[in-house]
Amino acid sequence: SNSVTNDSTPFFSWTPATDMNGVSSYIIQVNAKVTNVGLLTSLNWPFTIVDGSGRFWRIRAVDTAGNTNAVSSSWSFTIDTAGPGAPVLVSPAGAAVMTNQKPVFVWNKSSDATTGVKEYRVVIVAGVTNIVSSPATNFTPGGNLAEGAYSWQVQAVDLAGNRGGWSSRTFTIDRTGPNLPVLSSPPDLTLTKNASPNLVWNRATDA
Repeated sequence: SNSVTNDSTPFFSWTPATDMNGVSSYIIQVNAKVTNVGLLTSLNWPFTIVDGSGRFWRIRAVDTAGNTNAVSSSWSFTIDTAGPGAPVLVSPAGAAVMTNQKPVFVWNKSSDATTGVKEYRVVIVAGVTNIVSSPATNFTPGGNLAEGAYSWQVQAVDLAGNRGGWSSRTFTIDRTGPNLPVLSSPPDLTLTKNASPNLVWNRATDA
């Protein structure tokens, strides 16, 4: 078995051995460390294991006469306690203003030195987290986004369950045109001999 964990003092368990005279203890080996754990058949490893792959553990039983059985087969595992790098956002650009209510959100692939990236967590609407499985690096909302200001965020998660940092950008969806300008001068139906009159209007507003 080759499992992945972000616990540097992982939990080990095994099925009790049988012996005609009874078992007196178990000897567990984790990498180069060998420890007699008495009659325990499970424990949290009391020593910190550094990150990396190729870690292994195995068990040997000792009976009341002092005989030992053959060592069990080795099971390998990987320790990964570090989160992946924060994704680099590609598009939409920061502070973008758009009319498209279903924009495609794109980011670059994150890196993870030990176990690799499992998925990305994407937040566009506050309180709603969308999951995008690696190796995909884009997301399109299922429905139209309402007009307004948004902050889109992406976070990578590795195979051990570690989460990296968030990357975020703001954008605005605006599909409503500005208000009509109010004409000021010259007044309506004005007669003038000025062939180049000064035209004045009030500034329009846009929400």
